Amino acid sequence: MTNSQGSQDPTYIELAAFAGPLDLLMHLIKKHELDIFDIPIALITDQYLSYIEGLEAYNLENTGDYLLMAASLIAIKSQMLLPREELPAGDDESDHQDPRQPLVDQLLTYQRYQEASQVLDHLQADRALTYSKAAEDLSELQAKIPLAEDEIDLDDLFKALNKMVHRLQATKPLATRIVGDDFSIQAGMQVIIEGLAKNQGQAVTFSNLVLGLDPLSRDRIASVFLAMLELTKEQKIYFKQTSLKDDLYLYNIEGG
Repeated sequence: MTNSQGSQDPTYIELAAFAGPLDLLMHLIKKHELDIFDIPIALITDQYLSYIEGLEAYNLENTGDYLLMAASLIAIKSQMLLPREELPAGDDESDHQDPRQPLVDQLLTYQRYQEASQVLDHLQADRALTYSKAAEDLSELQAKIPLAEDEIDLDDLFKALNKMVHRLQATKPLATRIVGDDFSIQAGMQVIIEGLAKNQGQAVTFSNLVLGLDPLSRDRIASVFLAMLELTKEQKIYFKQTSLKDDLYLYNIEGG
């Protein structure tokens, strides 16, 4: 809608931008800063009618809804203009419903739905920033990462440890479980570090390290073995084994 100079009418609003007559009414109430509980029905009716003037030109699918609301506003305006009947003595004025009340109830309900819709829109926008991957069945994935030719896996290590324990038993009797023994993995790490230091950078065998323990038990052997794995993980040492029958050779990493 333009004026005679062809400029945009400042009161013109594209009705197609509204979701319906209640949406348009809410816009008018906010624009004129009106109290939704005390709507000046004459003003809001005039404003509403001015916006839907020539409504058929917009070819809106819900034209009937706008016209029905216009009729409702005119009816409420007419009721508000009628002289008020005097209440009988003892009657409470609050018992007589305000003609605007049904419209106010509709607007409040619509407002709640709008607020809920905004919350859902925000949640949807947040969810759109999250990428989710469908669950996969990994039960059939049995393939292992191929090892290098001279590399051993954890199963091989434990087999080697078991063989070494049997060899150590033949060399030095193992003590039964020691009550209150506080030999920890950290203590095992210290045994390895001190053993490599005494060997002046040369390789030291796992068997020689644990044979120096007194008393010697399966728990202490396991602690030194786990200490070896932890130091390897921290890249302070590395170890080699030529075959499962051979001993483990531990080496110090330069500057580890």
